[in-house]
Amino acid sequence: GGANYWFARAVQAAPHVPFAWTNWGAVRLREGNIHGAIAALRRAPQLAPNFADPLELWAEALIAENRSDLAVKKFAQAARYAPNWGRLHLEWAEALMWSGHKAAAHHQAALARRLFLTPAERSRLRRLEGQS
Repeated sequence: GGANYWFARAVQAAPHVPFAWTNWGAVRLREGNIHGAIAALRRAPQLAPNFADPLELWAEALIAENRSDLAVKKFAQAARYAPNWGRLHLEWAEALMWSGHKAAAHHQAALARRLFLTPAERSRLRRLEGQS
């Protein structure tokens, strides 16, 4: 609750700063407020169209809504601005796998494998590759 209060104040004080909207969307997503997350994340790309973070988080929110088909499009959009972001390719691979596009999922997983991933993300990648 406290975080939402402060993010609301931040975007009221500086409504044209995309980072506040992106971080507020991330907090809402972690809270399970998918619609609130998407609402905040929709605003950030309007302010900074080449900023991949809100697009990637928006895709994660779509996955949480069981809309992997729409998430795949958001990941592709985000990848135009951050093609070397390992986490993005990992999440994208998972969305493709859930959507039934195994070949495309393998391609994204291969890209993720060559990029930086945290140890937890590497573990997720191994599990994803084991599903095929």
